[in-house]
Amino acid sequence: MLLQYQVKTFEDKCMEICIDAITKWQEEAQLLRALALHIVPILMEIQCDIVTRTKKCVKLLEMVGNVWKKPSDRDNIVSYYELLYVVCIVIPKAPRELIGDVKLQTFVCFALQHKDALLRKQGLHVLKMAFSHCALVSKPQKLHLLERRQEEEWLDTWQTFLTASDVIQMHHEQHLIEQVWPHIAGLLTKYLIVIQNVLEPQLQEKSDQWPVRLTFDWMQSLLMRLFAHDNPVVKRLFISNFMETCVGAWQVWEGQMSVCKNVDRDTSFACTSAFQRFVLDYLLRACNDPVLFKHAHRTRFQTLVADFLVSFLVFQLAEYDQVHVLDEFVAAVNEAIFGEASNSHSPDALLSMLQVFQFPRLKCAASSAPPKMLLSEAAVDQLRFLVDVHAMQSFSQATRTKMLRALSHALAGGFISASTLSLSALARVHCVFPVCSLIADDGEIMLQLLAWMKAPTAIGKSSSALTALTSALQAYLNCEAKGNSEGALLSPPQLSRLLLFTAEVIRDSNAQPTDKHLGHQSNVKVVIRTPLSALLPTSLDFELHSTLLVLFVAKFEEQIQELLDSCASLSSQSFTFVFQCKDFYSGKVNCSYLFRSAMKVVRLWLDKVPSPTDIDVLECGDHEREDAMKLVESAAFLLSRMSTHKMNTTGELNEMSALNAVCEELKRIVAATANHSLYDLALATKCLSIIGSNATAVDSLPAFENERILPLLLALDTSRRYSGKLDAKCAIGLATNKWVLHCNVMRSSSFIDTKLLKTTYDACVEALPTAGMDPLALSQMVNVLSLTLSQLASPLANCPNVIEQLDGLFEGIWMAYTDSKAKPDSLTRAVITCVFQPAFLLRHELKGTMKHWIAKFIHFGSRHRPNVIFHLACRLCQTWRAQPASALSFADELVELLLYKEPVIDEKGSYHRTLALRFSGSKDLYQLATATPRQRQSKAMLRTDSCGWWC
Repeated sequence: MLLQYQVKTFEDKCMEICIDAITKWQEEAQLLRALALHIVPILMEIQCDIVTRTKKCVKLLEMVGNVWKKPSDRDNIVSYYELLYVVCIVIPKAPRELIGDVKLQTFVCFALQHKDALLRKQGLHVLKMAFSHCALVSKPQKLHLLERRQEEEWLDTWQTFLTASDVIQMHHEQHLIEQVWPHIAGLLTKYLIVIQNVLEPQLQEKSDQWPVRLTFDWMQSLLMRLFAHDNPVVKRLFISNFMETCVGAWQVWEGQMSVCKNVDRDTSFACTSAFQRFVLDYLLRACNDPVLFKHAHRTRFQTLVADFLVSFLVFQLAEYDQVHVLDEFVAAVNEAIFGEASNSHSPDALLSMLQVFQFPRLKCAASSAPPKMLLSEAAVDQLRFLVDVHAMQSFSQATRTKMLRALSHALAGGFISASTLSLSALARVHCVFPVCSLIADDGEIMLQLLAWMKAPTAIGKSSSALTALTSALQAYLNCEAKGNSEGALLSPPQLSRLLLFTAEVIRDSNAQPTDKHLGHQSNVKVVIRTPLSALLPTSLDFELHSTLLVLFVAKFEEQIQELLDSCASLSSQSFTFVFQCKDFYSGKVNCSYLFRSAMKVVRLWLDKVPSPTDIDVLECGDHEREDAMKLVESAAFLLSRMSTHKMNTTGELNEMSALNAVCEELKRIVAATANHSLYDLALATKCLSIIGSNATAVDSLPAFENERILPLLLALDTSRRYSGKLDAKCAIGLATNKWVLHCNVMRSSSFIDTKLLKTTYDACVEALPTAGMDPLALSQMVNVLSLTLSQLASPLANCPNVIEQLDGLFEGIWMAYTDSKAKPDSLTRAVITCVFQPAFLLRHELKGTMKHWIAKFIHFGSRHRPNVIFHLACRLCQTWRAQPASALSFADELVELLLYKEPVIDEKGSYHRTLALRFSGSKDLYQLATATPRQRQSKAMLRTDSCGWWC
């Protein structure tokens, strides 16, 4: 008895020490390891009674389960080794009873998902030890046929899982992993979506022999290991295999929806929150790797990612009972690409994720889903931020175009109603789209957004879009946010963009649809004719608010002018934009009123110019002067537009005469450089360049006759000293606008005196070495030089020292171009157009010189800028098409251009020669997914501009 008492006391003391060590497992990791090695085994063998031993094991396991928690980044992972080592020691004593503990299952599952190899090995050991015991004691031959089938089910399932875990958790060789992938794919196919059948039992009924159900948490341990593989080829392979397997299961489910079969939510992986979080939190981040989209795999992988996400979201909308499904998807995309844990920002990955909104399947699913599962205003604003701040600022031109199309589908594809968004949210998201993107592809985006804005308003929405816009205009003119029913004061660009979408769409009812996929009709006309006066409150004091109206209408006219210019360059005539200015500027706010209001603003500044020492001017800060500059520039633009509208609609020239007087006064300011400040000179030159950009006004204004204004511009000294940030901007603007105005005047002039052309040529050559700091000024200067050379090329080619003179000229242009840090596409095109004049290319004496410079541009473009090759080929072909025989002299250069292949830059900035396939729109997604290799090769895209590679 005494011996038993002493043994019992010793046992209790040992148990207390073990429990205390487990409680302090994070602080005393070494103590826990010592107890696990020496005390716990003795404690298990003190009593041979199975029941008592099991109770001890369960007690220790309960303590482990109670103190265990998922580690943070600052926790010591070593302590988890010791805690799990205790489990490894006790699990053989009572495997069936211990593995049935839910907390232990969670702990083991966490260990299998961890990146540390020792933790994974310990977790796998615990699971295999318990499974081996349960499999040995299982006797399915003595059971009923149905029970035997259930026992065989869990045996086969878990044997497959453990076999795959043995390879994947402990090995990374591709040939070994490929051997077990079919087993993983079989489990995914079997359990991803399980259809309920009352005649058959569930696949994973709880077994008396094995109490662990194969949930997606266990499968996730394998997938996380595969998707974190060091080899990007292996990583892409198994991500693709996983997505293909899931897409196949979802396709089967979509085919069975018609027979009204219900999904077993308890057994199906796809119905669990773990699967949703795995896709949104882990898989999207794993796809954010530029290496996965390299070379020939890009198009296929992009298509697969988009198809997988579409199937995933369709299933979520149909079978998941959680709200904000699409909101969570948008937030997950943002976190995956631009979150704090992101090491890279893959444009292809972001594009693949956003293009899901273009798929008809997702649109169809969204049409039957409740609004709470679709996009909210916060999600739309987050989409806007993704495209506007990230994509539009740093991604290539081709990628930006595709993302804008995806954004338009997210808005107009049935995922959110325009009536549920505030007016400020509508204005922000509309301003993301550049004007050129609105009218691209026969106005596809503009027509989509117009149809979205014109859709019936939601029930309970008190005000229409026009009423809300009227309220916003009133709030803007009163400069009070309280006046806006939406509670936010909109800026002039936002108001002008909203006003643009009040246009009417007129379709030709007799025309047939030109595209059955998009549903567009030919001969679509977008007309703006609703009077501006109708949108303004009747009680508005027009004289008091004339300045704010000038800012607003000027921004609107800028958009209209850009739309008209872009539509004029469209090759197709199926889309037309019409601005009926006579109807729009009717009523109180007409052209005459706006011209007077703009003239008042310009006159207020001009009256202060002769006295720059005015105390009010000196006391103004840089911000006030910048605001005043923007106001005067807007007024100058409005003067040119309103005078042109009035002349075109009524034939009156009073406004044009008044504008000419203003231009003469601006020219006097520019002529007297010593008597005016740098600020006034820059503003006067800017106003002249704004008015000069209006070709109709230049033709009608005597102030812009070339023999009167060009000498004035050539005499303008732009090398003035400055101090301060605003003066620096003014100095750069002065130099830039000088050449902008010079170029506009030369383009609109039918004849320029040869002496004036030579003076212009000499001025350009002299100014080239100092123009490299500002690419815009250099671009305009080269344009002026190109226009000059086009008229002086023949006399210059007949000079006795023409080769030396041209080499010096081309070297100066080349040095200015290479010195410019920024090389926009417009500058590259201007330089190539200037250097490769047809008169020089066709001159036999200049053959060697032109071959030298062609080779130099090809060498530079092939190593640095693909768009150089593109513009060079276009320029040369223009000449060779008119004179085919001249191309024989440049046969070597012609062959080199034909053999050139456009490079693709990977994430390290190195070049790889390949052709990029076009990948835009849901229609292209479908075509690329189903096309043959020959068809895909025929869809090779044109070379992008410089922004596509370096912006």
